[in-house]
Amino acid sequence: MPVTIRDIAKQSNLSHTTVSRILNNRDAINIPAATRSRVRSVAEEMGYRPNANARALATGRTYLVALQLFRVDSPFCASVARTLQSLAWHDGYEVLTHEFDGRENSLRSVVDGVLVLDRLQSVPPANPTTPCVSLGSFYDETGDYVGVDLEGASREILHHFLQAGRRRIAFVARDQHEITDGRRIAYSEVLRMAGLTEEFVFLPENTRSHGRRCFAEYADKHGIPDALFCVNDEVAVGCFRALRDRGLRVPEDVALVGCDGTEEGQYHDPPLTTIAQPIEEMCRLAWEFLKQRMANPDATWQQTTLSANLRLGGSH
Repeated sequence: MPVTIRDIAKQSNLSHTTVSRILNNRDAINIPAATRSRVRSVAEEMGYRPNANARALATGRTYLVALQLFRVDSPFCASVARTLQSLAWHDGYEVLTHEFDGRENSLRSVVDGVLVLDRLQSVPPANPTTPCVSLGSFYDETGDYVGVDLEGASREILHHFLQAGRRRIAFVARDQHEITDGRRIAYSEVLRMAGLTEEFVFLPENTRSHGRRCFAEYADKHGIPDALFCVNDEVAVGCFRALRDRGLRVPEDVALVGCDGTEEGQYHDPPLTTIAQPIEEMCRLAWEFLKQRMANPDATWQQTTLSANLRLGGSH
């Protein structure tokens, strides 16, 4: 038997009306936050799933939010998706996650709001009034956004390379990597100020397999740089493997740094030094911004920028 609101009310020792208001986000603002949190926790423990059709008819909302991102199989994207799904669930929403694939407009027509990860310009919605919040290191500045500044931490690790005597420092990223990216800006400016030549290892996609293969091909043609500054942790892991394939040691022979701060890099030997993005705080603010925009479509833009931090492992 499906779990009902009455079951949750009985378990929570609350009235059916109170639980219904909380789970349907209907006039629940005056109910204490602790009570709302307890009811949602009980609902989750009991496996409650709302009747979406009935709730939509009753409220005029779908309680669905779209999360648009570049790759669902990316560890960074997966971490963002999990965090947002948890936040949304506690407010009675479900997050539909999908890649940028040309179907954005069709999906936006059936959701109450949209979250867009790492895209400079949001796709025009089928319904122009659909609330939208951008988040990540790339974001649309013409609306609500929670940005992440990667430039400061990038400069920090690049100066560390220089202080350690590294002189051939290569930037490893997708061949069309945006020149407005803080990592790319920091790389170009720091090397120029140091009088060093830029080296780019271009990839078709920012993945492990492309990092491994493309760096191996680059090394065959140009030799081995002293240090690799990789656009994300996935690429760094691929380069790590390519270096091991050649019998090279990290960091003794080649220093290696990634970006994003995903869990995977911490299980390598040595652990990966990375620029850690503030995923939880970024997602929390983005979700709060979207809720406020859905509640008040005419409010002024909500915009903030967070800073990434350098997380030292043993690979630098």
